[in-house]
Amino acid sequence: MSILTKKQQAYEHIRGGILSGKYPSQYRLREEHLAKELKVSRGPLREAISQLASEGLLEKVPGLGVYVRQNGSEELSELYEIREALESFAAGKAATRMSTDDLAALDRIVDEMHAIAKSFQTAPSEALARQQRSRWLQADLAFHNLIVHVAENGRIERVLEEFRVLSQTFRNKQQDPTIRDARAYLSNLAWAYRDHRRVLHAIQKRDPQGAQSWMSTHIRRARNRTMRLLGHLSPAKE
Repeated sequence: MSILTKKQQAYEHIRGGILSGKYPSQYRLREEHLAKELKVSRGPLREAISQLASEGLLEKVPGLGVYVRQNGSEELSELYEIREALESFAAGKAATRMSTDDLAALDRIVDEMHAIAKSFQTAPSEALARQQRSRWLQADLAFHNLIVHVAENGRIERVLEEFRVLSQTFRNKQQDPTIRDARAYLSNLAWAYRDHRRVLHAIQKRDPQGAQSWMSTHIRRARNRTMRLLGHLSPAKE
């Protein structure tokens, strides 16, 4: 096994642990334990840690060790601003580039979102909310990924991937309290579904300005909701 492969193995293991919640916010990573668990030497492991630190997932604290980084509201807000600018631009480009097959795929994704929201409307419950939450998040990710992919800008894709990774760590760290109130959760799904449908309609009409405007509106709404949620869950005002 090459040094590069060992580094990648360590990188994927640690990154996966952060995303799954196995390594929660402020968790200390001990090199000796990881090296033994992964059967890799300290060199490739430290390279993987350095890469994850540069991506904003880990933080090296001199004299104390390596910790899973805790991202605050200010940083998350900045990332949403970047996402709004880049993803609305991508939506505008996608409106002129999307193929018939891609449009059909996007339409199926939005139909899936509607079906999920409809299931809450007919039988809202906390149990159903928890069961369907991951299904909704997967559909949402597929929708946004397809639009960005069609825009054909690799740099935008890489920046947005960083945002999604950091957002996932936030979701793992904080449990959405609205999931305990099925009607409040349904309200959230309703506006999110309508936003996605509006973006889709603009792309179907080959309307770059409309697609850009609705994507911007959607991400701004998501940002405002996330900031309210973060403020509600934080132990102290930031």
